[in-house]
Amino acid sequence: MSRVPYPPCNGCTCTGNRCRIEFPDPNIKLEWPELVGVNEKVAKAKIESTNPFVTVVVLYDGFIPLTDVCCNRVYLFANHPNGVVTKVPQIG
Repeated sequence: MSRVPYPPCNGCTCTGNRCRIEFPDPNIKLEWPELVGVNEKVAKAKIESTNPFVTVVVLYDGFIPLTDVCCNRVYLFANHPNGVVTKVPQIG
């Protein structure tokens, strides 16, 4: 099984729409509130299609919260085993 390399964290001090300075193009999305309640695979595809500069990392309920703030990652919180998004996905 081949795995896609996990990109290094592009550290930043902002999250969500507060990171607009990092992504000045208004067509690049930074938050996806409409994805709460959506299946994780559908949400992941939507995020990656609307912001090609990020990697989506799925985290399931009970996972120890991460302290990394990365402008090139979106942490997608989902419940398990249903894989439904539980928090608003955002960069950072």
